[in-house]
Amino acid sequence: MTLQNIQSEQQAEKYLSEWISNRQFNEFTDRLHLHHQLGPYITISREAGVGGSHIAQLVGEKLGWEVIDKQIVDFMAEKYDVAKMIVEDLDERNSALVGEFFSSLILDRDFSQPAYLHQLNRLVLLAANHGKVVIVGRGACFILPREKGLSVRLVASEKQRIENFAQRKDISLQEAKKQVSQIDNQRKEFIKKNYAVDPADPHQYDLTINVTDRTDNQIASLIANGLAFKEDA
Repeated sequence: MTLQNIQSEQQAEKYLSEWISNRQFNEFTDRLHLHHQLGPYITISREAGVGGSHIAQLVGEKLGWEVIDKQIVDFMAEKYDVAKMIVEDLDERNSALVGEFFSSLILDRDFSQPAYLHQLNRLVLLAANHGKVVIVGRGACFILPREKGLSVRLVASEKQRIENFAQRKDISLQEAKKQVSQIDNQRKEFIKKNYAVDPADPHQYDLTINVTDRTDNQIASLIANGLAFKEDA
């Protein structure tokens, strides 16, 4: 993705560490004069096994927008010169664990918890500054102001999520159930620890969609329509 406005990027780099510490986003963006520059964007939070990545791609296609998902993993792997599979394994998990693990591998580099959050939040902020982007997970809906975009939560029945996960990973239903529960718990811990909110709280989102027995294309259309409704409101 081509990120524009070099001055904003430099300012974000300078002040982001302070914002991470006090989490006062309004004060932070006012200081950088970024409020008027952010958006539009869609943030997608999801339960494990709902197919959030594929739905996000379909939303991007419908709107002609870019999608930020595993690109964050690619960036982290390249920046810290480690195997992509390691970053994928730790992505969106407890950031303290991420920091400890990376620090043990990269003794001469700073990949502490604050450094990890700094990079993660910086990427989300710059993507939002670019605008016309769909951001999947990574706490983006808790980083960015609600009024500048559409925040979406995707949920589904446990049965459907387990079946979807088992099919996608080619594993047994029993193993899929175990992994789905583990991923949900890790994501919840990550969000609670770093943003002090419960990702399952529907009040945190503009739109919560139960994808059970609906096609990915139907869900993508609902999200695109939700954005148009919010922009017209």
